[in-house]
Amino acid sequence: MPKGLVYMVKNPAFPHLFKIGKTTKKEVEERGLNSSNVPEDFETLKAVEVDDSDSVEKTLHNDFAQYRHETITGRRTEFFYIGCLDHAMRTLEGTKGGIDITPEVISFVQDEAEKADENEVYVDPSVTDWISWEDIRLMRDDNDKFKTEPNSKHGWIKAVNWQRMSIVKQAKKNGKWNDKKISKQWLIDSGWMDKLMNIQWID
Repeated sequence: MPKGLVYMVKNPAFPHLFKIGKTTKKEVEERGLNSSNVPEDFETLKAVEVDDSDSVEKTLHNDFAQYRHETITGRRTEFFYIGCLDHAMRTLEGTKGGIDITPEVISFVQDEAEKADENEVYVDPSVTDWISWEDIRLMRDDNDKFKTEPNSKHGWIKAVNWQRMSIVKQAKKNGKWNDKKISKQWLIDSGWMDKLMNIQWID
């Protein structure tokens, strides 16, 4: 029984489909969840650590077989039509003994993406107020249940995930991103800080 991750991802190159696959934490750390055979990066939707990844993946593939995508030659793929996504995610979440590590995987994948072109990013030399995502999370903790919930850090990561890539991309263009830190004043001036301080909690 191979312990590993069963995950669901989607890709903007084929928005009508999502993939149900399996991997290991080590493979995620080494390669992420992307493939060199597709033109766009995958977005992580769900990642659950399970005791028997082969069995769980096979069960999901069987349970949602009617939604499975086949090529024009009849080859079955690991991709499924998006209509069953919510049901499939709930099924995976309900796996006995499964541990949802989606925020951890999302955070790792984003960290790697942010580091990928670090050496090519212009950095405004006048900026001195660099803060990290953890600094921003702790600032948010002063206000509400991000501070009191037992899984507050995971809730924060899941909530910020919807905004983080856009923020980093804009910050890089303006020279306000440096070594995984961002300018506090730029966040305030751009309006992003207000959005981050009022972002809705995601359980």
